[in-house]
Amino acid sequence: MTEAEQTCSQAVLPDDDCCAGHEVCGLPASWVHRLSGAMLCDLHESNARKYHGDRGHWGVGKLLISYPDGWERLDGGERDEASAGLEIVRLDS
Repeated sequence: MTEAEQTCSQAVLPDDDCCAGHEVCGLPASWVHRLSGAMLCDLHESNARKYHGDRGHWGVGKLLISYPDGWERLDGGERDEASAGLEIVRLDS
């Protein structure tokens, strides 16, 4: 499987706007942690950047992986400020 065919392995709750559930995201991956093989889409990488805090780790699937150390864009680019602006907003009715 090529990197272009890889998908985000972030565990999510089916009806939630956040992470740590039982379903896998499955969106096309744009970030990879080569040491572990874990991958994230832009949205979940943005969540990791926003919520990992000072702990230096982020849970991806069943793995607790260093963050931000070791992560790189699949296209070889650097982190961009446009993806930093992505945010999940939950609308409760």
